[in-house]
Amino acid sequence: MEIERAGELGLCFGVKRAVRLLKEATNEYGKIETLGPVVHNRQLVQELAKVGIRPVGELGQVQGKILAITAHGASPVLLSEIETRCIHIIDTTCPIVRKAQNAVKKLAEGGFDVIIFGEAEHPEVKGLLGWANGKGVAALDAKRIVTCSSSLRLERNKLLRLGIISQTTQSQSAFVEFIAQLIA
Repeated sequence: MEIERAGELGLCFGVKRAVRLLKEATNEYGKIETLGPVVHNRQLVQELAKVGIRPVGELGQVQGKILAITAHGASPVLLSEIETRCIHIIDTTCPIVRKAQNAVKKLAEGGFDVIIFGEAEHPEVKGLLGWANGKGVAALDAKRIVTCSSSLRLERNKLLRLGIISQTTQSQSAFVEFIAQLIA
């Protein structure tokens, strides 16, 4: 068996930043809940729990008045719902994810349908879809976009106004291949 070592190891910039911000925030606020785990790493989640940073699965499980948005970001509807519950938000959304959110929002407001190359159930992608305001669809397979076309205004032989963006953790080569399949 051949073992290949990944070129990138460890936490990404956005997660490192989120962890730092959360640890700093515990000095001011004490215990903090996060909407979902800060990182997909059980050991780090357990380490953070020891300093008072605890993930909750959904908004209804929040017990305190301080809630952190992870580096994955959140949809505007979710952010609004948190605010209506008078919960203080600590936003650790990755700056790169924030740029993607702003791009999706701008595309949707400009009349574009938005296609997101990414895992539809991933927290980042769910948030991006929220910024598309009902004008978005997400998939890793271009064929899936065609089957979802009823939710968009995709019709054959019509000029389309499409904006295509990638989940920030997807590879550039896979994104290029996705676009090639989409326009084929």
